[in-house]
Order: sequence, then structure tokens, then C-alpha cells
Amino acid sequence: MNFRTSALLLVSTLCSGATLAAVQVNLSKDVELLAVNGEEIGLRLFSKSELQLEDGLNQFVLRASKLVRQANGEFEKFNSDPVIITFNGKDQKIQLSPQGDIATTVDADHFNKQPYFTLSSSSHVQVEQELLPRGPGITRDYEKEIARFNAQRNIPIGKASIESQFSEKQMDSTEKATSVGAKSNSLKMVKAQYLALTEEERKQFLSWAVAQ
Repeated sequence: MNFRTSALLLVSTLCSGATLAAVQVNLSKDVELLAVNGEEIGLRLFSKSELQLEDGLNQFVLRASKLVRQANGEFEKFNSDPVIITFNGKDQKIQLSPQGDIATTVDADHFNKQPYFTLSSSSHVQVEQELLPRGPGITRDYEKEIARFNAQRNIPIGKASIESQFSEKQMDSTEKATSVGAKSNSLKMVKAQYLALTEEERKQFLSWAVAQ
């Protein structure tokens, strides 16, 4: 089943007055961002809730992600199938959230049959969204899946189309060797970052870690 939709949306105004310098995207707390303009984000300590993108064609991959209640009253983590959203915007604010309420495992199963996200914008925005087809392999490679998706549909978006806040500079062989050594200290760094958090931030982190 193809869940692709294409619509020109006119929705309620989120802001007025001052002209925006770019496209600002605010994500619901129930949305997990997986990739932006062809670049996978990777694991983050805290989820990204706001993006600022250049005007024009942009694309991201995301999924609904939250704790849902089981029939016995206990909670489990729900991650929907990834959806790829391509839109063309200019000088506007966009609010993005899963369509409908996802509170229980029944709600989650219903949502995952046809994942759909609502985009509320301060002005018209042309949007296409559909499930991101899975590539071969046990684990997902979002960057390859996105590249294949865009090539098949002639969508002119690639990792070079923006300078992303998630980008890492290209490393030569010497830097790569240094990077490998640095990764061995990653656990120590995580521990140090955890100890530097406030009590409230530690509670948030532990809740997030348990839910993964």
C-alpha cells in the first residue's frame, strides 16, 4: 500500500508580523528526528525539538516515538515506521506532530498501519510524505535509503544541499586514526556529561534511557 500524499496545506497562522529569515520547524515531543536533508542524525542525549533550515526544498525522516500503555497498565516504548517528508517552504514556521492521539498500544498499532504527520504552518507549504522504503540488511541505513528514494523520484536533495548542524567535517587518514582512539573514551565522556546534569535533567535522561 502506498501511503504517499501530496497536498497544498493552508492552516492556522502560528505567527504574524515580523518576517522570518528561514524555515523554522518545531517538532512535537512525540516526534523523533532521524535524518535531515539526506544526513542521518544518529544517537543524541536529548532529542532535537527545533530546526532552522534554509528556504526552498527540504526533507527529513522521522517517526513517532513515545511510551504507550499496554492492556495491563504497564508501559512500553513505541517507535513507528519511519516516514520521509519533503516540503518546499520559505520564511515560515512549521509545527509538526503525529496525526491523532497515541496513548495505548492499540492506538500505536492503528497509527503504524498508516503513519501520517500533521504540518501546521504560518503560510502555504507544499508537502509530500510517505513511508521510507526499507533497504536490504538487518539494520537500517537511512542515508542509503534516502539516496535511493530521491534518485528514484528525481528529488534534488543530498547531504551537500545544506550545511547541517549535525554535519561532521571530512577527516583525513590521520584524523580518522585519532578519532578511533578518541571513541574508546566515549563511555567516560557520557559519564562525565551525566554527572554534569542537574537533578531534573538526570531524571529525564534516565527515563529516556529506560525507554530505549
